[in-house]
Amino acid sequence: MVKIIRDNKAELNGYLLTFSDNLIASLSQPMSCDNCYILKCLYRCITYLQPETLSSKCLAFTEIMQSLIDVALRKTILVDTLAVHFGFETICWFIKKVCR
Repeated sequence: MVKIIRDNKAELNGYLLTFSDNLIASLSQPMSCDNCYILKCLYRCITYLQPETLSSKCLAFTEIMQSLIDVALRKTILVDTLAVHFGFETICWFIKKVCR
C-alpha cells in the first residue's frame, strides 16, 4: 500500500489533502482530540502531501496541532499519551520540512 502511495504521490495529493481536512474537521467532535488513531492517520496523510501543498497548509495544521497538545497538557487525568505523541510527531514533521 505504501509503495502505491509513493509511486502515485502527485495524483493522490488532492485526495490526501481532502482526507486531512476531513480528519481535522473531525477533531472538533467530542473525545476525538484524544483519539490517537485519528492523529496517527492525520500524521500519515500529512507526510505524503506534496511540498507545495504542505507549505500552504503548514501554518493552519500547526495551529491545530498546537491547540490539541495544549488541551491534552491541561488535562490532569485520562490523557492519551499516544495522541499527544502523534501531535508532537506532526509538528516535528513540519519543522523538518521547513528547515530543508
